[in-house]
Amino acid sequence: MRSDSSASSECAWAATRDGFLMPVAMALLVVATVLGFAALSLGYREERLASREVDGCRAFFLAEAGVQRALYELAVAESWAAVPAQLALDEPLGDGTYSVRITVSGDTSATIVAEGRVNGRPRRVMVELQRN
Repeated sequence: MRSDSSASSECAWAATRDGFLMPVAMALLVVATVLGFAALSLGYREERLASREVDGCRAFFLAEAGVQRALYELAVAESWAAVPAQLALDEPLGDGTYSVRITVSGDTSATIVAEGRVNGRPRRVMVELQRN
């Protein structure tokens, strides 16, 4: 059997523990919530960044398509001077548009500047040509 002094010391120890678990559980819940929101925020930012990168790549390929169109027009023209300076302006293609500007110097050199744009993300390609 226990003596009264040991029973009262156990009760005193138990009395000092009352309510100890609640603050610990609340602190852990707050930490878990903050970590969860941080992970969601990071995932959202990563998705936006990846989307912008994809749009930029698509815009670059549209600009390349504009350069190819300009090269074709210069190849089939009898004279480079006969090719219009503004070959395409916001020409739709796929998910975006492209514009092509050709600057001809005489009949031996030309500069092609093409810009592709997808969801407001522009990419520009410039090509300088020399003909012998």
